Amino acid sequence: MKSETKIKILRTKMKSARAAWRKDKLNLKLKKEFKIMKQELLQAKMAIEMKKGGTSSNGHKSVSGDVEQHSSSCKQNFVSKSKNTIIKKLRIKMKEARAAWRENKKDRTLKKKFKKAKLALQQAKGEPNVKKDSVKKLNKMTNEKSSDHLAADRKGGDSSMDIPSVSNQPSAASEVENPKTKQDPEAATTTNDAKRKVFVSNLNFKVDEAAIKKLFSECGKVTEVTWLEEEKKGSKVFMGCAYVTFTTLAGARKAVQRGEVHHMKRDVRVEYSRDRTKMMSEVVEGATSCFVGNLPFELDEKDLEAWAGGSAAGVKKIFLLKDRKTKKQKGCGFVEFHNTENLRKFVLKNGSFFKGRKIRLRPKNHV
Repeated sequence: MKSETKIKILRTKMKSARAAWRKDKLNLKLKKEFKIMKQELLQAKMAIEMKKGGTSSNGHKSVSGDVEQHSSSCKQNFVSKSKNTIIKKLRIKMKEARAAWRENKKDRTLKKKFKKAKLALQQAKGEPNVKKDSVKKLNKMTNEKSSDHLAADRKGGDSSMDIPSVSNQPSAASEVENPKTKQDPEAATTTNDAKRKVFVSNLNFKVDEAAIKKLFSECGKVTEVTWLEEEKKGSKVFMGCAYVTFTTLAGARKAVQRGEVHHMKRDVRVEYSRDRTKMMSEVVEGATSCFVGNLPFELDEKDLEAWAGGSAAGVKKIFLLKDRKTKKQKGCGFVEFHNTENLRKFVLKNGSFFKGRKIRLRPKNHV
């Protein structure tokens, strides 16, 4: 009776400890007390069974062995569950920091807090630092490729080509760490003149040519600055972006590698300018239609026709895509021309700005 009474008392204590822990599951102390009471109850039950049946001599595990095995498994489960609780807390903190940073992306302190919280979560999970390994592999691959290309070029003896040194090439590490500094995919196929030109956006409206030259003085000498403007009510208005041409390829490369630069209270973005003449050669003979994307939503057919050049530019038909239910514009459409030559001239407008938006053009080459 004494042993049964002890079991009843332990069971009551275990139930009360479990109930207290279920009310506050994040409290590790209550959880530990519940596990201890549960283990004591199990040991008491095993002790009674040992008195009744004794230790088995037919090769089976003894009761005490079962108790020890169960206690060790309980400890392992407790450690793993406590780790999961910590990971949950860190994940919540990381999400809160990310949400705060997304509301104000210009605040660098919020960005640092988010990165710190993300790193703490990865460490708690025991995830390896994949970034370092990938950077090492990419560096190795790029060094091997660049050395092979240089050797091949030197054997050919083509002195007219501008062969940059391997040390001046943008490393794979910089591309992985800062995705904003990635080279434009079309830059490799453009001419040297196009490679020396970069597109600079999000400029302060009070900026001038002297300020631009000072901004890129560390990269190299700037030969030309072309401001992008649009006509509003009969006068030209600066759009906050420009094309900047350097004297050397290395100067343009350094400017693009810098990526986003803080200048005159704005985060200025730098990227390679696209060679618009390349798209002209991609238009097949017989094609007359072109897709136009990133259009202003308040635009109508007459505005788009006027921007495309109207009847003087060979415009045949304008079609703007609209939502079936709301009948609102989707910000894209098609422009059809009378012949292929008119279409080839029109695609030169790819990347140009219209009512504050950078327009994307894609010719329909199926005839």
